[in-house]
Amino acid sequence: MNNFTGSLKEKEKNKLLQKQAKLFLIIFEYNKLNQKINNIGKLNKLNVQYGILLAVNLKRLQSQLNLMKKKRQIIRIEQVKDQLQMSEILTNLEQIKYFQWCGNYGQNSQKVDRWTGSWNQITLEDVGGYYSIVGKKEGLWKELSQNYQGNDVQIYDVGKYINNQRRGTWKFIYDNKQIGGGNYNNQGKKNGRWIELSQNFQNISLIIYKGEYINGKKYGIWDILYKRNANKAFGFYDQQNNFIDSIKIGRWIEPDDGFWNLSQVINIGEYKYGKKVGLWDIKYRISDNQSFQIIGGGYYKQLEDNSVLGSFKNGQWIELTDGFWRDKQVTYYGEYLNGYKVGKWDIYYNNQETEQNEYMQENISFKFFNFVVVIHMLKKLQELIYIQLRLENGQS
Repeated sequence: MNNFTGSLKEKEKNKLLQKQAKLFLIIFEYNKLNQKINNIGKLNKLNVQYGILLAVNLKRLQSQLNLMKKKRQIIRIEQVKDQLQMSEILTNLEQIKYFQWCGNYGQNSQKVDRWTGSWNQITLEDVGGYYSIVGKKEGLWKELSQNYQGNDVQIYDVGKYINNQRRGTWKFIYDNKQIGGGNYNNQGKKNGRWIELSQNFQNISLIIYKGEYINGKKYGIWDILYKRNANKAFGFYDQQNNFIDSIKIGRWIEPDDGFWNLSQVINIGEYKYGKKVGLWDIKYRISDNQSFQIIGGGYYKQLEDNSVLGSFKNGQWIELTDGFWRDKQVTYYGEYLNGYKVGKWDIYYNNQETEQNEYMQENISFKFFNFVVVIHMLKKLQELIYIQLRLENGQS
C-alpha cells in the first residue's frame, strides 16, 4: 500500500514538473519573440512580412500566457481576437483576477467604439475610452495604473491618445488627487520632467520618483521620495546610444524592492555601466523618526575585462531574509565566490527585547563545485529547465 501511495505521489510530482517545464518554455519563447519585435521597431531593417509573422506568433504565445494558474486554480482565461493588435498584458495579479474590459468588436475583430472597465463584475466609473473604426485608441482615456489593486490601491492614468499613442499631458490620480505624471512627445515617448510611482506604490509604501526624460529615456539626477517630501534618496541615469535604455551610473541611494512602513530598507553603493560594483551597504530603520543603521551588505566584483555584461557578489556578505520587516529581522552571514554561495552560512535573529542578534542555526553548506557542474551542463534550454526544477524541489 505504501509503495502504491508513493508511486501516485511520484506521478503527480512528475506531472507538475512537466507543466512547469512547459510554462518555462512558453515564457522563454515569448520573450525571445518579443525582443525580435522590438528590434524590428528600432532597426527597421527586417521586412514587413517577417515582422507580421513574428507578431502572429507572439500573439499565439500571449494567449497561452493569459491562462494563469495559482495554487492549481485557473484565475483567468482570455483569447485575443485580433492577432495583429498588441494586447494589453496584465502583470498585476489582482488585475488578472478581477479586471475586465467590456466593449464591441468590428468586422475584422478589432476593438471599436467605447470600451469600459469593470472590477469583479462592477463597472468602474469613467474608466475606459474610445477606439477608432480601425481599432486604435483615440481621445481622452482613463486607465488603471499597474499598481491598481481594487479597494486597497486605486490609482489611474488619465490622458489623451492619438492614433493609439499617448500624447501630451498624462496624470496619475490617487485618492482623487494628482500625485504624478508628465508629458509625451509627438512620437508617444516620455519627455521632460516626470513624477512616477514606484512599482509597489500603495498606502504603506508611498515612494515616488522625480526626474527627466529625453525622448523616452531617463537622464540625469532622479530623486526618490518617501511620503512625497521627506527622506530623499537619489541616483543618476546616463544615455549611451539610441538602441540601449538609460543606465544607472555613480553613487545611488535606493529603497529596497520590498520597502514599506515596517520594512524601511535602503541600499547604498555605486553603479558602473548599469551594474553594481564595489562595496554596497544595506541600511534599515524601524520607524520614520529614527536614523538608518547598517545591518548588512558586501562587495560586488566587476568582471576582469571591465565588461558591461555584469558584476557578481564576492567575499563576505550579510544578507536579509526574504520578507524582512520589524517582526522578522533575520539575517544570513556567509561567503560568496564569483557570484555563488560557498561554505557555511549562519542565520541570526534580531531580538527586539534584548536588542541583540541571536544565533539561530547553521544553514545548509553550499558547494561551489556543484554550481560549476551546472553551468557546464547548460547546453540546451530543456537542460536548464530540468536543473532549475530539480533545485527548486530540493534535489541535488
